[in-house]
Amino acid sequence: MGHTITVYSTRGGSGKTITSMSIARTLATRGYKTILVDVDIEAPSLIHLVPPHINPKDMKFWTQYIDDSSFHISDVIYASRVENLSLVYSNTPEMGKHFLQTRQRVWWESALKRELIAQQDLYNLGYDFIILDNQSGTSMNSVNNMILADTSVLVVRPANYGVDATESFIEEMYRVLKGIKPRNDFYIWNQVIKTENDDEEKILREFLNRYDPRIKKSGLTLGCEIPFDRVLNLFLLSATDQISFDLPADVQKPINQLIDKILEKSGQI
Repeated sequence: MGHTITVYSTRGGSGKTITSMSIARTLATRGYKTILVDVDIEAPSLIHLVPPHINPKDMKFWTQYIDDSSFHISDVIYASRVENLSLVYSNTPEMGKHFLQTRQRVWWESALKRELIAQQDLYNLGYDFIILDNQSGTSMNSVNNMILADTSVLVVRPANYGVDATESFIEEMYRVLKGIKPRNDFYIWNQVIKTENDDEEKILREFLNRYDPRIKKSGLTLGCEIPFDRVLNLFLLSATDQISFDLPADVQKPINQLIDKILEKSGQI
């Protein structure tokens, strides 16, 4: 049976999509048949970070799949340049047509049913892991994808303005999800500054030690700390297919640590 991981954050700019890509790519290179699905239908990033090999006008998207029961999930799957890794894109919404559209609760209930069908169909197609690049913040969409997942990964940047909001966010999110299904939930510190002396390291550790217990009280386990990496961030400015890019060692190591913890908690190792 396959395993679904959703990656989410309280706000944009935390590195959620890059983390999703890194997890998916690493699982694929370990030999797991993996699919990365951009389920952020309001602000999709995958189509910009990993441009498809065909004209987007000729593509089918996740947004079409969940809105139209005539689609099969195989209609929206595209190959990547990484062995064992497939992609599902969401298209950028048109201003006024989707972005400002208010969807009713019944639509989201229908969307969740479509997602559950997609999940089972992907497992039947032999996928070991489904990685959901989720929408930031609290929304019906983000909750649906949390319900779908066996494991969640919360991406947090170490900054006071971001972490204070994280506490209330996860309390509300997990209040909604409590009791729905057994869960393995992690958080990661992302883009952690590299300190240059003991005084800077003390400030960083005091910050992390202050917030770690407050996040863990909601039942999340610390997955890893990913440092800010200049090479990776510069590479993201290029037009190259980032998903085929070898992660810098100081980023790959914590991603491997996170995946090992996910596999261990899920009973897969």
